[in-house]
Amino acid sequence: EGYDTSKARQQFINVARKVAIVAEEYRIRLALENLNSTETNFINTVDDALQIVKAVNHPNFRLCVDIYHMLMENEPPAIIESTRDYLIHCDIAEREGRAAPGVHGQDFTPYLRALRKVRYRKLIVLECRWNNVEAEVKQGRAEVLRQLEIAYGSR
Repeated sequence: EGYDTSKARQQFINVARKVAIVAEEYRIRLALENLNSTETNFINTVDDALQIVKAVNHPNFRLCVDIYHMLMENEPPAIIESTRDYLIHCDIAEREGRAAPGVHGQDFTPYLRALRKVRYRKLIVLECRWNNVEAEVKQGRAEVLRQLEIAYGSR
């Protein structure tokens, strides 16, 4: 708190550019993820992260869309549609308790439809708080696949 946000943003961009150059040397692609405002006061939305990724402007510095953080910030699925050229990773969890998909019945289909619109075909990672990993992983995977079928349709 109290630190100049625009100064912090510019410092972050400058460091990210340097890190991206090193990542390129090692054939590593980095994905910037926003965190919700209960966890940090910097880079709280996908749009915040996307603007930084664009400013860094390096092919090894890209974007992660975390649907849990989007839900926490009430960020609409439509923002995903602007991420097409930058999105390389997606995390998912229910808003309530950061639970695995299917625990509380969260409807992810609007977010998954937005991923479809940008032709996202990479992994969707369950990044959850687990009570019973074995059972919840199976349930979460099945629920994401069910909702993907609704959002993406038959292949």
